[in-house]
Amino acid sequence: MVKAKDLKVGQVVRLECGDAGNWGNFEVDKITALEDSVEVLCHHGVIHMEFSWETDKMLEVIG
Repeated sequence: MVKAKDLKVGQVVRLECGDAGNWGNFEVDKITALEDSVEVLCHHGVIHMEFSWETDKMLEVIG
C-alpha cells in the first residue's frame, strides 16, 4: 500500500472501477501534485483513465 502522494510513474495500481468487483490493474503514466490532492493519468491496455485522490489516500501498488 502506498499513499497517493508517493506514487511514481510506471507503477501499477489495482483499482475498482464502475461496478462493484470490477478490478483493473492500471499503469501510472503521469502524476500532477496539487495542494491537497494528486491527479493521476493511467492506462489499462487501451483504456485511459484520470483519477484524483487526496494525498493521503492509500492505494494498492502491485508492480
